[in-house]
Amino acid sequence: MPAQTFFNLPEKKRKRIEDIALREFAHHPYSRASVSRVAREARIAKGSIYQYFADKKDLYFYLAKQAAQAKMDFLASRANLDWSDFYGSYARMMLAGVEFQIACPLQVRLLTQTLSGPFRDELYGDLRNMAGDYTGQLIQEAQKAGQVRTDLPVDMIAFFFHVLTMEFGNFLLKKAGLELEDLRLKRNRDRIMKMNLPQMVEGFMSLLKEGLLPPGRQYPGTRREGLK
Repeated sequence: MPAQTFFNLPEKKRKRIEDIALREFAHHPYSRASVSRVAREARIAKGSIYQYFADKKDLYFYLAKQAAQAKMDFLASRANLDWSDFYGSYARMMLAGVEFQIACPLQVRLLTQTLSGPFRDELYGDLRNMAGDYTGQLIQEAQKAGQVRTDLPVDMIAFFFHVLTMEFGNFLLKKAGLELEDLRLKRNRDRIMKMNLPQMVEGFMSLLKEGLLPPGRQYPGTRREGLK
């Protein structure tokens, strides 16, 4: 975490440092991201960065957690959750996730990089825990309402939905023939938004609720058993 001296900075200066550092770490893998470049562009001494953050890793973790929090705040403001309608609420969360990807491509790019970065397990675990209580509560309410099966652990279901949400944006990019960095251009953002996103999400929700088997069919030799 940053030292208190960082939070004591004028908001405009602190935000400038954060924005410059976000661009640096979003556009370069951790090994090639440069604190010197951040300091030079922010027009501060490199030593000042180390007065605010313990080291490069500390800055990286701070930026990643800020990006994750920004995404959770965005989803909460757009999804309009209804505890009595789990699948409808989750569909809105997925659509809001696409909006976040378009509105905040740098944050998305940084979060994506954490999945293959040198601190993947350490950082990804922290980020997943940040979202875990939020998603877990939604799942628990859905289980009480009989909308989600109760024979699987909540954390397993939460992980499944977390991965689905993360990969949905990548699915759309591939379908549109785009890369994440292409979203810097408005025409490419418009290209995504013109896709029939509600219909796609509806298909995902149908798959979740009904599975892959045709209606009325049961896979031979299977029986539902709870996992402990």
